[in-house]
Amino acid sequence: MIISAKSRIATTFELDDKITPTPLPEADPMKTCDEAMPPAIAGCESALPEVKPPSFSAIICTHNRHKLLSASIQSLLEQDIATEKFEIIVVDNSNDGAQVQAFSQHYAGLKNVRYIHEKTPGLSNARNVGAHLARAPIVAYIDDDAIAAPNWASEVLAAFEEMGDAVAVVGGPVRPIWLMPRPDWLTVKMEGFFSILDYGCERRLLNAGEWLVGCNLSFRREVVISLGGFSTNLGRRGDLSLLSNEENYLIDLIHANAKKVVYAPNAIVNHQIDGSRTNADWLKRRMAWQAVSDILSHPETALERANITSKKFQKFRLLKYLFLAMSIGRRKKFNDASLVHIYEIMQLLLCIGA
Repeated sequence: MIISAKSRIATTFELDDKITPTPLPEADPMKTCDEAMPPAIAGCESALPEVKPPSFSAIICTHNRHKLLSASIQSLLEQDIATEKFEIIVVDNSNDGAQVQAFSQHYAGLKNVRYIHEKTPGLSNARNVGAHLARAPIVAYIDDDAIAAPNWASEVLAAFEEMGDAVAVVGGPVRPIWLMPRPDWLTVKMEGFFSILDYGCERRLLNAGEWLVGCNLSFRREVVISLGGFSTNLGRRGDLSLLSNEENYLIDLIHANAKKVVYAPNAIVNHQIDGSRTNADWLKRRMAWQAVSDILSHPETALERANITSKKFQKFRLLKYLFLAMSIGRRKKFNDASLVHIYEIMQLLLCIGA
């Protein structure tokens, strides 16, 4: 078991499908993998025939987006590795059970596809369900609106095999597919909010300050489980919340346990960017939720960061400060500085009275 000093509660899955909590001192009050696991899932693996386990489990978590999901699943079915070496697990959080049942029938005859309707909402919970059900030592997450390159799985596996046992995480480039024209106000600095990522052509360890994208992110399964999985206090939940940071929180725990993170330049995923996200209103919401995510994932530094921010704006009185926030909120076009202001204003408002 891998232990982190960052968590107040860490839990582990036993491989016989029993869930055993192991309390640890000094932790953030975040739900972990076992807390999020619905008991009905526990019997799923026992129904599988005894065959040699695959090397690679691709996991897609989805919520009310079956039209986009089809292309994602198809890209996984077209991988260039043998079918028996990988499996596809779809964890569907959609509200309409009948629709889930009807859609899942398209894949009912495929031996390496498992389709699960998970009623407990939340992306982190769905990812934890997928990790628990996976039979492979490598679990690879891809979004329901992402399309994997044909050699994606083989490149991820090669990175784990060739970079050594200390590597616990592999991520790769994410290239945009704009379903509507790219906005002219979108700068390179803003691309990260659209999950666009490219660190060049060299396979290497991730540098300090670099990050990976959740729609192209793979882990050693045993490490995910040993650390309690993705925090269910973070990550998207339904259509309203744009909460994030669940991947970064887990990767921070992995780093704290002396494991390595690798960038694999040829493990490419193409990400469809819907027109609803290519407007200023969505990006302003995304930036505000980023402030919430950062405070939840690192509460110990929230007041310090808010204090630094308040000193930047100490020349403003409260009314002027709020006027600045509202004026930015009304803009249809804005720059990088506007996003920073939204983030800082949200951070201060969240910390008032703390």
